[in-house]
Amino acid sequence: MNTRILVILAYTVMVISFIVSFVTCDFSWFARSGSFMTAVAVLLSSRAAIRQAGIANGFRNEPSDLEKELSEDRNAFSFGFSFLAVGALIWGYGDLLNICLSR
Repeated sequence: MNTRILVILAYTVMVISFIVSFVTCDFSWFARSGSFMTAVAVLLSSRAAIRQAGIANGFRNEPSDLEKELSEDRNAFSFGFSFLAVGALIWGYGDLLNICLSR
């Protein structure tokens, strides 16, 4: 699982949904992007467990890649934690931008 791809994908979905919401004056699309961001956060936060399950099923990494993988796990967890907070806020309150921007 590539952390960089998931992060770029989550940001892209968020930005595109914000643009669509702004153009259509319906921020429910933006609020829905928060659920996608939260799902990506779960994947990122559980990267180490997913990787360990792959190792348990016979997919082995080279020993020299172990430190790189552990570093990637830490980075993915950090992104996942922040995405969880931001995604939950967008999911819960993103549609309220209709009220703020309609004035």
